[in-house]
Amino acid sequence: MTSNIVTKWQNTAAIIDLNSPLRQIFESKQIGEIKYGGYYIVNQADIWVFEEEFIDTPSHNLQQIFDKLCIKNYDNIQFFDCVTKKINEVTEHDAEDYLKIINLNVISGIEYDKLKISLNLLSGGNYNTKSDRVRHLINIYILILLSNRTKRQQNRLEFTFESDLDSFIFETEFGKGNFTDGLLEVYEWVVNNKEYSEAYKIKLQIVRSLIVKQKKLDELEIIKAQAESIFNRIVSGKTDQYFELQSNLKDDFIKFSSKTNETNSSLNKKLFGWLTAFSLIIFDFIKQSNGQNLFRRIICSTSEKTNILLLLLIVALFIIMIMFNLDIKAIRKQYQCLKDLYVKQMFISKEDFNKFIQKPLYCNMYNLLLLSLLIILVIRLLVPMKYCFF
Repeated sequence: MTSNIVTKWQNTAAIIDLNSPLRQIFESKQIGEIKYGGYYIVNQADIWVFEEEFIDTPSHNLQQIFDKLCIKNYDNIQFFDCVTKKINEVTEHDAEDYLKIINLNVISGIEYDKLKISLNLLSGGNYNTKSDRVRHLINIYILILLSNRTKRQQNRLEFTFESDLDSFIFETEFGKGNFTDGLLEVYEWVVNNKEYSEAYKIKLQIVRSLIVKQKKLDELEIIKAQAESIFNRIVSGKTDQYFELQSNLKDDFIKFSSKTNETNSSLNKKLFGWLTAFSLIIFDFIKQSNGQNLFRRIICSTSEKTNILLLLLIVALFIIMIMFNLDIKAIRKQYQCLKDLYVKQMFISKEDFNKFIQKPLYCNMYNLLLLSLLIILVIRLLVPMKYCFF
């Protein structure tokens, strides 16, 4: 319900009469100031004053309303109640939830951050006594959340609801409401009733499917009742399924850990084999040198046999390094597939998933060791040690 206290609007600033009995109330809260023969209340983040009157003014279009309401700090705001004529500090946390949910939708013609709103605050009080424009605006905010896609041109909006095989498009123009009430109850069930952290995802899928099936936005109380029934059946089935998924997740953790350990073990074996071959080459030098000029023969030898052995060692080390990194990359890909399966498809929370399976990281120590050995051997191969003095 709106009042008729505001005498004039200057952009988003409300101007009331200097003799208004409300002036003293606003001054006591340091809201507003006297200038140009009136009492000005400018739009601020921490106050909710005459917002419904602003919405209800026909000259104010949808973009102006979005711009005015999106700057509000709904976590801590001074709310002026036009009925009781009192200012109360109000805390609402649904604005962030609203933005998080609509961020999953495709919206054109409106910037996401311009849609920040607390529908709990905007729809508070007696919803049925609010003006048509205010109720229409509330419904528009709700439809932006419920639909898969929103397209806006000035005050005209097009909402697209999609299911697996079909879709339904609903059009409206702000200020010319053409649908029945009942959306607020659907919104409150989807967003405010939190059976678990991401229940809204399942609820949105159900509501959208029912709207597409009905191909109209009438009888919303029936849609809500059907959606609740379907959701309850899903949840009752998912309770047992959840514990089964956790058991499967433990099994996948064991398999995943085993694969990671096998990769590290395989690298250790390859390195051990490579070092064994390197030791045999050194041993061969020792036999041929008879203990004389050993370091000179190892470091300075430019014989064809030495170069071939060095080349074989370099190729073997390079292959070991490539195989190790490919194995780690494959494990990370498997990790991402498991995460997508459990988190996105089966709705296991990220926290529960991360308790069991950690993201595999490249072992930089191994890569640094292998790269250092490669560089040393390549330098030894390419730079003949003709001027060694041992």
